Amino acid sequence: MNSTSTIAHQKTEQTENIESRIIEAAKQEFIKKGFEQTSMSDIAAVVGINRPTLHYYFRTKDKMFQAVFASIVAKFLPHIDTIFSTQQSFSEKLEDVIDVYVSIFSTNPLLPKFIIGEIQRDANHLIETFYSLNLDQYLKHIGEFLEKEMESGNFKKVPLPLSLIHISEPTRQAEISYAVFCLKKKKQQKTKNKKNKNN
Repeated sequence: MNSTSTIAHQKTEQTENIESRIIEAAKQEFIKKGFEQTSMSDIAAVVGINRPTLHYYFRTKDKMFQAVFASIVAKFLPHIDTIFSTQQSFSEKLEDVIDVYVSIFSTNPLLPKFIIGEIQRDANHLIETFYSLNLDQYLKHIGEFLEKEMESGNFKKVPLPLSLIHISEPTRQAEISYAVFCLKKKKQQKTKNKKNKNN
């Protein structure tokens, strides 16, 4: 590698490093304060850069939100889509989804609050973000799976758009967390019993 290529490579790495730092800082600020209460100046201050530098990477807060949301959703939505595409039973799929949920959200405990907060603040903005990132394909697959399971009687029939609103209700947040906790404990007990049986 010649000196020109080395310099270009170093600049690319530096650019990617700054961009990843901005996305991580923006994610933490959005999670703590929400989209509306977070300013570009807040994010620039956390990263330790000035606003012109920040605008070089992300011209608008919406563009930054898209990058942050993509980094969050990319961690679990494809996994969930893959799980729903398997030949496992509904309960097995549900257990695997819970594993993904717990794994991601246990390291980011404020993430569910952020997502629910954004649904309550402006669900259309969240949906538009999904489409702008071409993530609607995953929602389509998951929606088809949920409709199929409702038809099979595995859970109560609820219009899918309504279910999104239903989950976002503040009174439902504790119920959802408790349900996930119970299902996780049930799976842990099942795994423990299986190990004891093998021993």
